[in-house]
Amino acid sequence: PDDVQIRTSTAVVRLAGGAEREAFDELAAVAKADVGIQADLALISARMGRAEFDAALRAIDALALKVPQQALADFLRARVALLQRDAVAARRHFEAALRKEPGYMAAVTSLVMLDLADKKPVPARARLDALVNAEPGNAEARLALAELVARTGGSQAEVAALLKAAVKAKPSDANTHLALAEHVLAGGDAQGA
Repeated sequence: PDDVQIRTSTAVVRLAGGAEREAFDELAAVAKADVGIQADLALISARMGRAEFDAALRAIDALALKVPQQALADFLRARVALLQRDAVAARRHFEAALRKEPGYMAAVTSLVMLDLADKKPVPARARLDALVNAEPGNAEARLALAELVARTGGSQAEVAALLKAAVKAKPSDANTHLALAEHVLAGGDAQGA
């Protein structure tokens, strides 16, 4: 009965089975009693999935007290704002997340997507360039930069150069090799791929 994982899993199963009130009560109780965040995340996810945004935000506030130095709570607030179709608030929360953790990739890519939705590819690229410069070994950031350049009209050669730089920066990452091979193949060079 004191196992947090079992109690959280049981509550999630109850949610799926339709016993929402009991499940939400159990998740809230576990989240309040536990220093970990597993139950908090399950509670937030369930509230967001049911479009219960005020309840989700209250649960995020409780999570933020447990991990005040982490970007997670700000990121989750931004996700709620996006679900509420409030891009301005979402942008504010994503930026708050990055002030806490400048390399938080999910917040960076979310801001890039907001920039692109606002038809602002230059700041979108600047965000990814800054992350790549700050973390040269971040293969995910390099792949995102190459994808952005491809989506915004970059040449085949420019995208290939970015992908080659990603492979060089982190040669052990299979995803960078695969992205480069797919890009070369899409350009019609089967042998090069």
